[in-house]
Amino acid sequence: MPARGWGRPSLLRFLKRRRGTEAKTEAPERQSRRNWDKDTESPERQSRRRQHATVHGTMAQSREWRWHSSLVPPAPLAPPEYEQLGTFDEDAAMEKLQTKREEFENHEVMQQEAQRKLFAKRHIIQATSGQDLFFRAENTIEEDWLGRVDEMPGNIYRIMAFGAAANETVTYAFSEKALRNLATQLGFFAILLLQWIGPPSIFLSTVFSWGIMSDQRITWEKWHPSLSDWHHIGLTRFLSTMFMFCLCLNCLFVILDEKSSWKKIDDIFRYLQVRTPQFELRGEFWLWLGACTNCWVVLWCCVDSLVVIGRSDSPKECCSDALGLLFLYNLDDIGGDLGFVDRDNWPGLKLGWIYEEMVQENFAEEESQKADFDPENNTEFAHNLLLGVYSFTAALVAGMAVCLPLFSAITPWREIDPGR
Repeated sequence: MPARGWGRPSLLRFLKRRRGTEAKTEAPERQSRRNWDKDTESPERQSRRRQHATVHGTMAQSREWRWHSSLVPPAPLAPPEYEQLGTFDEDAAMEKLQTKREEFENHEVMQQEAQRKLFAKRHIIQATSGQDLFFRAENTIEEDWLGRVDEMPGNIYRIMAFGAAANETVTYAFSEKALRNLATQLGFFAILLLQWIGPPSIFLSTVFSWGIMSDQRITWEKWHPSLSDWHHIGLTRFLSTMFMFCLCLNCLFVILDEKSSWKKIDDIFRYLQVRTPQFELRGEFWLWLGACTNCWVVLWCCVDSLVVIGRSDSPKECCSDALGLLFLYNLDDIGGDLGFVDRDNWPGLKLGWIYEEMVQENFAEEESQKADFDPENNTEFAHNLLLGVYSFTAALVAGMAVCLPLFSAITPWREIDPGR
C-alpha cells in the first residue's frame, strides 16, 4: 500500500515526468536514427501518420510531421494514362499530340475531298449532251480518285450510244474537222459490216463455195476420223490444236468480260436517262447492237478456227492465221488496230468512277428522287434478254473450246482439203 500523499494522480504525474527525463537522456545514436527515419519516410506514410495524429488529438505530433512533410518536394503532376508508370513520359505525350494533329488534318482533307466529289457529281448530272458529259467528267473527276476504280471497256457501239462519235464541234461543212467526223462515222459503219459478214463467210465458203472456186471447197462428205496427218506434220498439228484451244478460251474470257461491262454501261445509261434533266440519251439501240455483234463475232471466230487454224500446213501459217482471227473480233475495240478512235475518245476510268460513286450509290439531288431508279433491280425485257444471250454464248464457246480441238486432231485434212 502506497504512502500517504502518493495517490493515483500523483503517481501518474511522477511517471510522466520520469519518462520525459529518459527521453532527454536518450542515446545519441538512437535519437539520430529516429530523425533519419522521419526524414526519409515516404509521402504516403507521412499522410497516414498525419491522419492518425489528427484523429487521436496529438496536435504536437501532427505539427511536427507537417513540418517534416513541408521539406519534401511535391510529386510532379502526370496525366492519368501515365500514373501507372510513376513518371511523366514527355516523348510519348508529344507523339500522341502529333498523332491527334495528323488525324485532325486528315479529317479536314477528307471533308474537303468529299465536298469536291459532291460538286463533281452535281456538275456531271447537269450535262447537256453525251459529248458534254464526257467533257465534264474529264474536268471534274480528279486522277487521285481513280486508284481503285475498274475501267469501263469501250467500243464504237458504246461511243455511238452516248452520241460522242463526233468528238469535235464542226463550224464549217467542208472543214478538216467535218471530214474527220465523217470519216469516223463511215469507219464505224464499215466495221459493223465487216463483223457481221466476215466471220460467217470464212466458214460457209468452205461448205457452200461462197467466194471461192468450187474445186477449193473442203469435201466434208469424205470426213472420217484419222490420225494420218500426225505422221507427216505432227508439230503443225500440235500447234494448231493448242492455238485453237487458246483462242476458244480467250473468246470465253472476252464474252464474260463483255457481259459484265455491258451490264455496267447499261446501268450508267439508265441512270443518266433518269438523272440528267438537261437532255435525254437516245442511243440505247447502239448498246443492244453492240452486245449482239460481240456475241455473233465471238461465236463465228471459234467456228472459223477449225477451218483456218486446223488446216494449216506449217507452224508459220498456223501462227499468222490465229493472229488474223484475233484481229477480226477486236476491230470495234477502243485503241484497236484501226485508228478511227483512240483512248482519248473514251473516258473509261471516269465512267468507272461514275458507276461506283453515282450509279451504285444512287446519287440524287434530293432524297425523294432516289425512288425513280433502282441500281440493283432492272426489269426491262431487253436488258434481261441480252444478258441471257451473253450467257448462252459463253456456254457454247466453253463447249467449243473442248470439242473443236479434238475434232481437228482426228480430221484428215490432207484427204478432204483439195487445196493442200
